[in-house]
Amino acid sequence: MTEPIRGKRRGCTRLPEVVILLQNATLAYMYYYSFRLLLVISYLELMELWSGLECGESG
Repeated sequence: MTEPIRGKRRGCTRLPEVVILLQNATLAYMYYYSFRLLLVISYLELMELWSGLECGESG
């Protein structure tokens, strides 16, 4: 009984691999996107701080 189940599962082994690859790709893309967003936000905050320091404003 185990052999036909193996034969059936052998044909469907690609689907879980594709799903796992898609999940990994989406996770990597989300991490990359959130990291870029964090960099942009910190860059904008630094520019605001720098312009505030140049103008002589405290806070």
